[in-house]
Amino acid sequence: MINYATTDIAIVGGGLAGLTLALGLRSLNFKVTLIEAKPLVKPAERHFDSRCLSLSFGTSQILQKLNLWEALVKDASPIKQVHVSDRGHCGMVRLSAEQENIPALGYVIEMPLLAEALWQQLSQSNIEVRSPATVTAIEQTEHHARLTIQQNQSICHLDAKLLICADGAQSGLRKLLGIKAQEYDYQQSAIVANVVLNRAHQNIAYERFTTEGPLAMLPLTGQRSAAVWVLPSAQIPQWMTLSDAQYLVELQRIFGYRLGKLLQVGKREAFPLKRVDTDILTKGHAIIFGSASHHIHPVAGQGFNLTMRDISGLLALLAEVPLKDVAGAYQKSRQRDQQRTISITDGLVKIFSTDALPMVLARNFALQKLERLPMLKAQVGRVMMGLSS
Repeated sequence: MINYATTDIAIVGGGLAGLTLALGLRSLNFKVTLIEAKPLVKPAERHFDSRCLSLSFGTSQILQKLNLWEALVKDASPIKQVHVSDRGHCGMVRLSAEQENIPALGYVIEMPLLAEALWQQLSQSNIEVRSPATVTAIEQTEHHARLTIQQNQSICHLDAKLLICADGAQSGLRKLLGIKAQEYDYQQSAIVANVVLNRAHQNIAYERFTTEGPLAMLPLTGQRSAAVWVLPSAQIPQWMTLSDAQYLVELQRIFGYRLGKLLQVGKREAFPLKRVDTDILTKGHAIIFGSASHHIHPVAGQGFNLTMRDISGLLALLAEVPLKDVAGAYQKSRQRDQQRTISITDGLVKIFSTDALPMVLARNFALQKLERLPMLKAQVGRVMMGLSS
């Protein structure tokens, strides 16, 4: 016998986006059901090799509104300055939190700490969690989306007035709804590792464009930085098979000595980089959400911050618009920001991934001009901080 249940909002996907959205809904008068294919367990404690997230200042404000920031701020390393340069050329841009009259341009936090804060809040909430559970079918009716869910060897139906598909870039729900996504392979991968420094980073984040690929050094708590190096995918095996000492020498050669001598590198992980996006954000009572609607290159650190703006925008609509009208309103309200952010990120990848002399000269000229035009630099900074609508 198949069981039937109802909910106001069903969120499918228990990653950072799904968990944060679910917790944001606590202040609204909705019955919320969170469905996750993997077992939802307490995250492993952080360690030296923990992956990191770059949070914009705008994202920190959103987390504060959701009553999550207080649990995170003590372990989040503030970014007081951003230094952008093109290796071997004179183009350079510097952004400063002091010039913007804000406490930080952004923050860098280890992912287990963010996941732990969300897990703790979830365990203390009245949000219904179904995990591990898999949505195998979706049927749209006039008033709801009916989900067929397989859980613990049994099948049940869940009728949701609004369905949030937050199941990642390779979204199975997006496919079930018949929404096509555009996918572009950059033929690049990111090698991520944490590094111990012999001098304080002074809360400066570095974005250094090199002939090998863009390298970001992001400040962590303690005398550490997170190194994110984007390279052609074909070269990844040769870099991953280097010893730690050899890799550290290469990292030092590419980055230079702005952070002094690099003393130790942690475990390296490599991730292929693809852009996945869709022009259609909604279908019927369903919203394609977070990375399911936009998965972008990490060059400017905008992926998770864009998702946080999706969360903020959706919560605002849910507080103001009848539930039956939210999906349509979401498409109109979020499409512009998503498309702009994707275009900016994609453009940066193409501009800084070529050694063609005309493009090198043009981008360095642009960096120099940007550095000398405070009003334009401030405007660019606001976009990067998630403060520009």
